[in-house]
Amino acid sequence: ARIKHLILSHHGSHEFGSPSLPMLKEAFILYFLDDMDAKINYTEQLASRMESGEGYSWSPYQGNLGRFLLLNDTGRKSEPDEPSADQKRKDRTKNGGPQPTLF
Repeated sequence: ARIKHLILSHHGSHEFGSPSLPMLKEAFILYFLDDMDAKINYTEQLASRMESGEGYSWSPYQGNLGRFLLLNDTGRKSEPDEPSADQKRKDRTKNGGPQPTLF
C-alpha cells in the first residue's frame, strides 16, 4: 500500500495529475525530488539553447517558473576555431579589460 501511495502521489497535487496527495514522509520526499529534477532539467535545456556564449546571461521570462533565470551557457560546445567563453574572459582580464561580474 505504501509503494502504491508513492507512485500515485509523486506529482504532488491534483492540479499536476496526481490522483492522490502525498501523505507519507517518503511521499513528500519523492514528490520534491521529482519536482526538483524536472526544474533542473528544464533550466539545463533552456541554457543549452541560449545564444550568447558569454557565460551567464538572462533568459526570457519563464512563465512556468514565474521568473527570469540567470543561466550559465558555457556548457555549450563552441565552434573549433572559436575561443571558449573562459578563454575570452581570461584574454579580457589579461589585457587590462574589466573583470566580469554577475551584477
